[in-house]
Amino acid sequence: MCIRDSYRMKCDGITKRSEIAGKFDKNSNFFDDYQEKLKSMFLTSHLKSLTFYYNKSFILGIETAYWNPAETPPEFSYKHVIDGHSTENKEVISSVIVLEYGELLEEMFAAIKDGTFTWIHLKTSRGRKSNIGFFGGSPISNFIPVGLCSIRGIGGSMNNKGVQSLYLYYS
Repeated sequence: MCIRDSYRMKCDGITKRSEIAGKFDKNSNFFDDYQEKLKSMFLTSHLKSLTFYYNKSFILGIETAYWNPAETPPEFSYKHVIDGHSTENKEVISSVIVLEYGELLEEMFAAIKDGTFTWIHLKTSRGRKSNIGFFGGSPISNFIPVGLCSIRGIGGSMNNKGVQSLYLYYS
């Protein structure tokens, strides 16, 4: 599915979508957990954890884990990593942030160099912070549009170097 198509699709009345952080082009590989998988579920899914894969240059991929009591099993995940990069490679580092019950994402900042994310900063409602990757390039301000929100899904795009855009579904 093309990001232009999935990004334009309507959300339900409760779920909203953030602006796109970063850019994409016609050669991008797109992903949209919410529109492709989560929107049709009986109950609303909640973000449980984020795993970022990165090296000394770029954010190479993201794995999202969600929780939905109506699903069997109630926890499930989706992995988006660029082709040619094994997450088992010793040069690839992974960083995980697990959200505890009632904990929400409050801030998500990033930096982009050569059209690809190099660094992501997360802060939760419980004050926990995580810095992923290596800061370099142009900063992107907080792209969680409201102070505290429950993330319902993540979408974005990847180029041949790594993650190049992200957007969030929230309520």
